[in-house]
Amino acid sequence: MKKLVFFLVIVVLASCGKKYEEKVIETYPGEKPKRVQYYTTDTDNKYRAKEVFYYENGQKKMEGEYNRDGKKHGKWFYWREDGKMWSEGYFYEGKDDRMRKTWHENGKKHYQGKYDKGVRVGKWKFWDESGKLVKEIDYDKEKE
Repeated sequence: MKKLVFFLVIVVLASCGKKYEEKVIETYPGEKPKRVQYYTTDTDNKYRAKEVFYYENGQKKMEGEYNRDGKKHGKWFYWREDGKMWSEGYFYEGKDDRMRKTWHENGKKHYQGKYDKGVRVGKWKFWDESGKLVKEIDYDKEKE
C-alpha cells in the first residue's frame, strides 16, 4: 500500500511541473545547440521562462530562469568547458540576490557571499586554490 501511495504522489508531482516549449536560438557548426530558450504559457501569455547556453563540446555553460518581464530570476548555474561547476547564484528581477558561490578550476571554493537585490551584504569569504581562507570582507561594516 505504501508503495502505491508513493507512486501516486510522484505521478501527481510530475504532472504539476511547468510545461516548456523548447526553441533552439543559436547553433554551432554541425547544428549543435549553442543557446536554447524554453517558453511557457501563464494565463494566456507566452514568455521565456528558462535559457540554457552550451559550449561547442556539448557541455552546459549556463542555465537559469527568467520572470515574466524577461529578467533573470531564480537560481542560475555556470559551468566550465570541462563540465565542472564554476558558479551558482540567485537573481531577483535581474539583480544578484541571496547566496553566490564560485569555485576555482581545481574544484576548491573560490568565494562565497550574499547579495540583497544587487548589493553585496554580510560577510564574504575568499579562498586560494589550495582551499586556504585568505580574506573575509563584511560588507555591512564597509557601509558604516
